Amino acid sequence: ISVTASGTYKCEASSIAQISKSTKPSVQTVMGSRNLSVFAYPMDAPIISGLKTHYHAGEYIEAQCTAPPSYPAPEMSWAINGKGVDTYKTSLKVNEDRGLLRATLSVKLMADAGLFKNPGGYALFVCTSILMDTPAMSADSKVYWSTEPESTEANSDLDSSGDIFRNSNGSRNGFRLVPICLSAISLLQG
Repeated sequence: ISVTASGTYKCEASSIAQISKSTKPSVQTVMGSRNLSVFAYPMDAPIISGLKTHYHAGEYIEAQCTAPPSYPAPEMSWAINGKGVDTYKTSLKVNEDRGLLRATLSVKLMADAGLFKNPGGYALFVCTSILMDTPAMSADSKVYWSTEPESTEANSDLDSSGDIFRNSNGSRNGFRLVPICLSAISLLQG
């Protein structure tokens, strides 16, 4: 049965009774209608996407949580470090998928040190999806606070020759990067 089968159904039942051969048959009809609702429960937990593993101060954290197709769409919520996220920081989008609804709840906020106050220096993002009386399903993801400066290019720690390491303030550390992999391979072969 499909969720498109939801609706009001009418039933009519008739019976013919004849008490004796000398009487006319009597027809009795009963009619009734009932609403039939078809639900499709999600089979899996929601999926979190869009999160990076590390964030810097002032960087936007933006994530999406997508619930598997269901009908109707589930209620969804975000929590960060065990606290619900204000609704003005979230948005819900519902797409139809063969009669089922796929709900995505997004969250967007600015990274700051207060968000990463767990002892491990991370923030725990949890997305929860619940449909009527079914048990809640959740997905979670840890993201970490990065104190390292954000790199704008892959080799920003190298000078123009590509082999002198520089620290975060731009000064040389006085050593050269050497091809350690080649040395290790030659030791293994030797």
